[in-house]
Amino acid sequence: MTTMYSVDIDQAYNIAVDYMQAGITPFLTSSPGLGKSATAWKIAKDFNLKLIDIRLSQVTSADLMGLPMRNDQGRFFFAPSTMFPYEGDPIPDGYDGWLLFFDEFNSAAKSVQAAAYQPVLDHAVGQMKLHENCMVLAAGNLSTDRAIVTQQGTAMQSRLGHITIEHSEIKFMEHMIRANFDVRVRGFIDFLPQYGHNFDPDHSDRTFSCPRTLEFLSDYVKNKKSEDVSIAAVAGLISDGVGSEFVTYIKEYQNLPRYGDILKNPKSERVPNEPATCFAVISMLIDKFEKPDITFVGDYVDRLSPEFQIPFYRGIKVRNPGIEKDPKYKARIAHLTRFLTDSELDAVA
Repeated sequence: MTTMYSVDIDQAYNIAVDYMQAGITPFLTSSPGLGKSATAWKIAKDFNLKLIDIRLSQVTSADLMGLPMRNDQGRFFFAPSTMFPYEGDPIPDGYDGWLLFFDEFNSAAKSVQAAAYQPVLDHAVGQMKLHENCMVLAAGNLSTDRAIVTQQGTAMQSRLGHITIEHSEIKFMEHMIRANFDVRVRGFIDFLPQYGHNFDPDHSDRTFSCPRTLEFLSDYVKNKKSEDVSIAAVAGLISDGVGSEFVTYIKEYQNLPRYGDILKNPKSERVPNEPATCFAVISMLIDKFEKPDITFVGDYVDRLSPEFQIPFYRGIKVRNPGIEKDPKYKARIAHLTRFLTDSELDAVA
């Protein structure tokens, strides 16, 4: 599956919402681990919808069409499944409706995909209409990534709004800050951004580094001292090679300048020379930064080269919404504009 118009995860979210509000079923596709399921959960949360998560690869056509039954007159009808909300069903307490999420959509057998025609296009299951407050969303992997994928027929293709997601380094860094990833994981990916999605469909490792597995890594290391992190445990999450680099990298955090010392002596506190340590300092500063500290921390950060200043100012903007309107913040980033691409400028300004 190829397209000229791949989008980042935030753009995918916006397009998916627009599609659903227009009565169109979005179909999110990407390489594994880029956040398709997380997008479904975010939409459900943002619009106060109860998520119904159905792995299409694990159901049968009867689950989608209903089981054939005979009534008292000897006629057959399809008894609908209880996993769907139908017209007249009460909306669950505390919700405004449902989000029906067909995950692993293109991993299902063709007969099951064919049975999904109705809920996808007509918002119906067998002879029953879905509730008017039920939105429908589908997701699956790219066929080019050696995931388990069944080629879609043209009839299904024309029933969906197709959205292909690509990895964005900037968007992923912003996500890690918002989602409170461990500071060491954020620093590692800022230092080696290629590991934000280190996926090769021909790889022979047990796993690979991607947004999903890096979140696992963050959860694992969050309450551990760097010296207590097991290389075997890390390798089991993000692969042997990347795991080894991560364990080596986090040693940088053992000898960083203290945040309090930087506030006291921003123009004289030691500045690291090695890029790995600089990224470690930047991730630590983002983690501890508070708005009143902008002058003192800014004086320290401005002693670093622009390649380290940019992620700092981008990071504190994400962690402190509205700071971009602060005259002190504006003054700090003014001299950086000549070093920035358009996307980087949008991320800090």
